[in-house]
Amino acid sequence: MEKNKTGKYLKYAIGEIVLVVLGILIALQINNWNERQKQLRLEKEILKEVRIGLEADNNSIQVSINDHEKFINSQNIIVNWMYKKLAYHDSLMPHFKHTHWTTLFVPKDAQFESLKQFGLRNISNKKLSDQISNLYDNLYEDVLLWQDEYKNTSYGLREHMTNGGIEFVQDSSDILLDQRPLNPTDIQNNSAFLFQLIGTSSTLKLFNEYKLKATQEEIEKTIIMIDEELAKH
Repeated sequence: MEKNKTGKYLKYAIGEIVLVVLGILIALQINNWNERQKQLRLEKEILKEVRIGLEADNNSIQVSINDHEKFINSQNIIVNWMYKKLAYHDSLMPHFKHTHWTTLFVPKDAQFESLKQFGLRNISNKKLSDQISNLYDNLYEDVLLWQDEYKNTSYGLREHMTNGGIEFVQDSSDILLDQRPLNPTDIQNNSAFLFQLIGTSSTLKLFNEYKLKATQEEIEKTIIMIDEELAKH
């Protein structure tokens, strides 16, 4: 009789232990699920912020592309005027000004910094994480390097123009409006200026077509990937 009672108590105790262990495991699973949901909510908010930054970058890069196409057109007009020895007209003044201008692209990287603090490895979609990282760390950096290179080239052209007899026309607020040659014939016969202008224009064309537009495509691709990821949650 005592042996049977001991066996029953032992089974009861084991059952209690099993129930306690199961309870702990269930509680851990619930806690892990809650933590995962919290992580997903935070990931979603950060991705939304990154998307906002990318939209701003996309608009900014489009402004640069549009402006650069206008500047390239002005450069072509001045090259054609010089090469064909056409008569000078004051309508050329804004084109002289645009030959050395550039519109700077300044990425919005605050959102990416927030994402890095969150941890790129914590993004559940590794392909998206890699895409975002490549965009900011590689493509943007490459654009900024090209941008600095063109800026230096255009500054050199501007200095050449100033030293070569192309004056700045300003208003009463000292805001640069246009530029005009003091002696158009001298400018047309300045082969060094012509070659530098052609080189500057070629650099801007390459920058526009192979860097800015290519980066814009990757921005738009990243936005689509973020939208697809957000739609999952």
